[in-house]
Amino acid sequence: CNSYLTMKVHNVCRLLLLLLALLAVVASTQKLPNYQECSNEASRSFPYCNTTLSFHERVESLISMMNLTEKIWSLAPDPSLGTDCSVITKAIPRLGLGRYMWLTETNSQANSVCRDSCATAFPGALGLAATFNRSVWWNKGDVISTEMRALYNSGGKRKCEECYVGLTGFGPNINIARDPRFGRTSELPSEDPYLNGEYAIQYIQAMQQVDSNGY
Repeated sequence: CNSYLTMKVHNVCRLLLLLLALLAVVASTQKLPNYQECSNEASRSFPYCNTTLSFHERVESLISMMNLTEKIWSLAPDPSLGTDCSVITKAIPRLGLGRYMWLTETNSQANSVCRDSCATAFPGALGLAATFNRSVWWNKGDVISTEMRALYNSGGKRKCEECYVGLTGFGPNINIARDPRFGRTSELPSEDPYLNGEYAIQYIQAMQQVDSNGY
């Protein structure tokens, strides 16, 4: 990107270079599936990894094999594995289930620590909603969901040692901005319910796109 370009175009070029760097990092790692469980011998021996069964049958099979303690482990975070903001559940080795971090923040980016490159960080929701541009909101969800999947596949982390990025994104935050004294108003789209809803529709639909493998 040449220096005579405008600042706006220059920033777009930087964003593209950052995305290319992230894709290069992912491409250079060992190819991993779009999921972590059912990728080891222990888990593949159980019916819940049998893709010829329906999702309902697989879920029912897994739940039936879990004892009460293991079910509780899967519903509540283990404080020894990270902070309350990480929400990591225990592993169940006998069933081939690993630990899982439920809270991956996606309000402005796929929250993670930088390695060779960083996840794309977008302006706050208040600023993006003020563009009144549905394409911008959709593109934000599209980029974040792609990077979230890449971080999940390549073992990306948040802050703690066990905080591996998961696929449950906490975002967008579409609470209504009601009082300017609220310290986190910039994380909210606006004070208008309609605008917040339209912002959320574009963002979430972009994040929930299904790829050719059904993920």
